[in-house]
Amino acid sequence: MKVIKKLLNKFSDKYNNIRPIVIERATIGFIVFGAFICSFIAIFIISDIILQPDIEALEIYKPTIPTKIYDINGDVISEFFNEQRELVEYNNIPPDLINAVISMEDQNFLNHSGIDIMGIMRATFGNFILGRRMRGASTITQQVARGIVLKSSERTIIRKFKEIWLSFQIERRYTKEEIITFYFNQIYFGHSVYGVQAASRFYFNKNVNELNLSESAILATLPPSPNSYSPINNPNNSILRHKVVFDRMIVRGFITKQEADESFKEFWSTFSGKIGRRGSSAYTSSIDRAPYVTEYIRRILIDKYGEKMLKEDGLKIYTTIDLKKQNAGQETLSQALIEQNEFYNKHSSKNVDYVQSRYILDRIDMLSTIFSLEYDIGENKYDSMVIKEINKKVSMPLALFSDVFGLKEVNDVAEEAMQREETDLSKQIEGALVSIDPRNGYIVTMVGGSGFTPRNQLNRVTQAKRQPGSVFKPFVYAYALESKKFNLATVIDDAPIGYVVSDGKYWVPRNYSGTYQGAVTFRRALVSSINVVTVKILDALGIDESIEYIAPIFNAYDENTINRMFNKDLTMALGTGLFTPLEITQGFAVFANNGVEVEPILIRYVTDRYGVVIDDFEQEQKKRIALKGGSKQVVSKEVSYMMSELLSGVLRGGTATTAMYNAKFTKIAAGKTGTTSDWKDAWFVGYTPQLVTGVWLGFDSFAYSLGRNRASAKTAAPIWGNYMREALKDERQLWYKQPPTLIRAQVCSVSGLVVTPDCLTTISDIFLPGTVPYENCDICAQQLEDLGALEDMLEIFGNYENKENSNDDKGLTLDLNIEQN
Repeated sequence: MKVIKKLLNKFSDKYNNIRPIVIERATIGFIVFGAFICSFIAIFIISDIILQPDIEALEIYKPTIPTKIYDINGDVISEFFNEQRELVEYNNIPPDLINAVISMEDQNFLNHSGIDIMGIMRATFGNFILGRRMRGASTITQQVARGIVLKSSERTIIRKFKEIWLSFQIERRYTKEEIITFYFNQIYFGHSVYGVQAASRFYFNKNVNELNLSESAILATLPPSPNSYSPINNPNNSILRHKVVFDRMIVRGFITKQEADESFKEFWSTFSGKIGRRGSSAYTSSIDRAPYVTEYIRRILIDKYGEKMLKEDGLKIYTTIDLKKQNAGQETLSQALIEQNEFYNKHSSKNVDYVQSRYILDRIDMLSTIFSLEYDIGENKYDSMVIKEINKKVSMPLALFSDVFGLKEVNDVAEEAMQREETDLSKQIEGALVSIDPRNGYIVTMVGGSGFTPRNQLNRVTQAKRQPGSVFKPFVYAYALESKKFNLATVIDDAPIGYVVSDGKYWVPRNYSGTYQGAVTFRRALVSSINVVTVKILDALGIDESIEYIAPIFNAYDENTINRMFNKDLTMALGTGLFTPLEITQGFAVFANNGVEVEPILIRYVTDRYGVVIDDFEQEQKKRIALKGGSKQVVSKEVSYMMSELLSGVLRGGTATTAMYNAKFTKIAAGKTGTTSDWKDAWFVGYTPQLVTGVWLGFDSFAYSLGRNRASAKTAAPIWGNYMREALKDERQLWYKQPPTLIRAQVCSVSGLVVTPDCLTTISDIFLPGTVPYENCDICAQQLEDLGALEDMLEIFGNYENKENSNDDKGLTLDLNIEQN
């Protein structure tokens, strides 16, 4: 009774408004408490003999932890998780954090055997006497038992008995260090963060072993009510609770008041700048350094493992991505797309966009060029006053085209464009960049667009199927060399020609420049990307035969893929099939890999949380290749070398020379530009022996054009040059050795035949065995003969002029410009 009176006096002093009924409640409380002790003793005996509650859950404790994605160097790219948690060992937990938590959650943790009798008494009296819930009844051990073994938060007497019993069992089997480690790895710290390591990363952006005194105290405030005491969401509450933690640590003798005051002041004087994260969570603050890569992996593994395993089992996914190159790719493409869209918006108007989206304006532009109309639509279609220009000057040409060419809808479209209200078409120029290491197929960089957002999740590297345009030409040229029907010095006539294509229509291929160069060599035709010559080469090779050779380069063996990639008519030479940027880049990787097929791979292998490999994608790929007899030589080593030599000329004197100069890319490399009709797609794909990169630019909709003359040399090639400069800045220059089977010979630069005394200029070129020219050049002799005849004629004409026209004012002067080869 003395104990009862003492407790009553204590409560009476604290609560002046206690009513007489408190004595009645106190009596009931003691009766309940006594019954509780008696019941516990009975249950203890029964359980110890019969029930034996199972605490094996702690032995096999596997808390949900995030799956992590790693790059080729072991750096974390991103995570998948439902609960943001990272396990920590006891030795990595700072003493200040342990002391702070003990001070707040369980002051007698180091001394009790699982339960705190005084804490239970306080809670009992609080519930029955004061009529409100009191904290302090659950020890750290009980919280571990409840969270890990029972996995229940129900408030019942039965659950409480089980919890107490389990706490005794835990204390008998585990050390205090092990128990508090369970606690720190399990507890919830708010903002979708579980475990002290994840909390440390979220709140302070540092590992738990780096926490200082104040940071440790802040984390100790959170377990009772993470949202209420969050320094991010409720800094005022956090400040008050922070002081409570320090006061209790001082009372316990863990720190001095001076240490507490100095630490408190230093922390809050610097933390105020971080409060702008209000409302953030582990999801919004999670690491994702390559979002298009993350989503690509998720799509592959979600079907294989399921969402629960992918987000809760702590898998480790090891990829081929190189974060340094990935960051360079993301920054380069993002900045370039900003500039491209600014240029487009500056030189376009919504009215022009509307007309252009109906496939009208660019076609009229081409017609105006062909027929040399006085008014050039192309010069004005990007003008900010395009509506006024159309009204003033284009009405008559539109009416003319409507009558002559059957474009009767043109006037209606233009009129509708001028009269309609302005609307946001919500379109922008997008892009893709992908890099492959040709030696092993590793995808080291994958950037699928301008930025991964809820409205922009299309990975254009793997999902956008576009016409490749001229970047497809090298594969036609490779077969031409392989067939031995052509060599690098073969001369082809670049002159107009017409064909009947598969749909029965008459097709006249045209060069991008609109001009023709006459007789050109095979080498010059590719470096200068001459359309007509490429079509003539494909016509000579045969369409079916060319597809049979080219398809394996792209690992295209099923009929649907072949039909998508290759139009079975002569337009195929100009890249009218559909390819993803990854596919076209993989094709160039074959040239970079000395003609051996390349199978791209991004996920190398996956392990469980303990590091045991559960899926080895790279090994499976190797086994699959071995079963078919190894990697195939789809392009001969000789032709592959010749193609690399040819395509290096694109960067040194060809269509990409200016872009490489401006980008300050100085390494030896090979590549090809490509622009599709109406400037809808711009490509550049190029390579060195250690890295192949493809860049694509365009609109997601096929209806829109990048703009007149916005060819790849001005748009895609600069991106490639800037990225490759950064990606290879720490790598040494590599290039290919000429295969000994190739033959180097001197030939006439005009005819590509054996040099004769009449040949004025010659070149040294490489040839496959059996393709070295053996016929003597007869063109140069003929040209000299024609030149001699012309000179004779001029001499005769000159004599006649001097004889018949002695008056200089009436003389006839001819200006002859003769280009000598």
